[in-house]
Amino acid sequence: MLLIVTFAFTNVQCEKSSVEKKDKLPAQTQEGKNTFGCLVDGRVWIPEASTIYPAVFTSVVDNLVSLAAFKDKESIVLRIDNLAKPGIYHLSDAANEFTIGGVEYLLKEGELIITNIDRQRRIISGRFNATGENGGKQVVLSEGRFDLAYHE
Repeated sequence: MLLIVTFAFTNVQCEKSSVEKKDKLPAQTQEGKNTFGCLVDGRVWIPEASTIYPAVFTSVVDNLVSLAAFKDKESIVLRIDNLAKPGIYHLSDAANEFTIGGVEYLLKEGELIITNIDRQRRIISGRFNATGENGGKQVVLSEGRFDLAYHE
């Protein structure tokens, strides 16, 4: 009987730790670990690859940066066209959009903070926060972070 109870508690503990891992944002790193995540209205959002889309696609061409992350039928697309060096970049145009819960939101305001751009190793890292809007309904992306290898 003691063996059965011990086994039951061991299984519950393993299941809990796997759930906790899904509910945790990735660490803020600068090594090209291909991580991306944020809170969407306070809930953890981590991209996942599908048969149609990769989890994340990143492109840096000259001063244009495109970050696109996908999960099921949801996506977060962030772009800036004036990358010069690490720093704070304001997200302000319609090229930045989010599709969350089947609703497409256009960017209302936000910022992309580039903490590292290594053009030789093709790594871009940073943080972001943004608010999107659709017909008066808002979605808030907070505590966003990414550490990505990119394509040119």
